[in-house]
Amino acid sequence: MDMSSSRRYFLKGSAALVTAASASRVEGANDRIRIAVIGTGGRGQYLIRELRKIGGVEFVAVCDVYDVRRDQAAEATGAPVRKYGDHRELLDRPTSMPSS
Repeated sequence: MDMSSSRRYFLKGSAALVTAASASRVEGANDRIRIAVIGTGGRGQYLIRELRKIGGVEFVAVCDVYDVRRDQAAEATGAPVRKYGDHRELLDRPTSMPSS
């Protein structure tokens, strides 16, 4: 079988085209992932670090009853976020509220 007509050759070319097309796409408001973290102890801060590595995530708030952990998590997000001591206040927050 000729390499230019093989299935594998076709799939490689298609994958490169899809990757190039998606990289040039402009992200809209519906393409952003906005996250608030409730519980910012060791596991919560680990997840913040991992999400920052992935990228494409906008942190909007952190919540913890312990102010030291809450402040550490806010700093770990790398962005200005709202800080809450009571998770109910965070859950009552309107979703259209700006993150500052």
